[in-house]
Amino acid sequence: MGDVSELGFVKNSYKLDSANQRFLTITGIFECDPKDLDHGEVVDFLSELDLPYSLREINRGLYAYCSKLGCDKYCFCREPEKCDECKVNKICKQDFDKFKKPNRIKKSL
Repeated sequence: MGDVSELGFVKNSYKLDSANQRFLTITGIFECDPKDLDHGEVVDFLSELDLPYSLREINRGLYAYCSKLGCDKYCFCREPEKCDECKVNKICKQDFDKFKKPNRIKKSL
């Protein structure tokens, strides 16, 4: 429903999905575990930036920039190798460690 512009309430809707969590924490905007991000805090922070975009437009932009689906063009904040192509890498904390998967040792039965 978020993409149906005729619905007035979607202009300021914001979905805190994994792509947004990844961007907000890897860049250092929020220094916390991605699972600890609070939807209300994120919405308040983005609203206070007073950008010429609705929350929904910011949401779509971050999703396009950081989602797995856009890896052919973007996929930033997914792989450290993509940092060189990113336009904000000079001010980004590049904290990819928050998304490292723990090493799992397979036990033989």
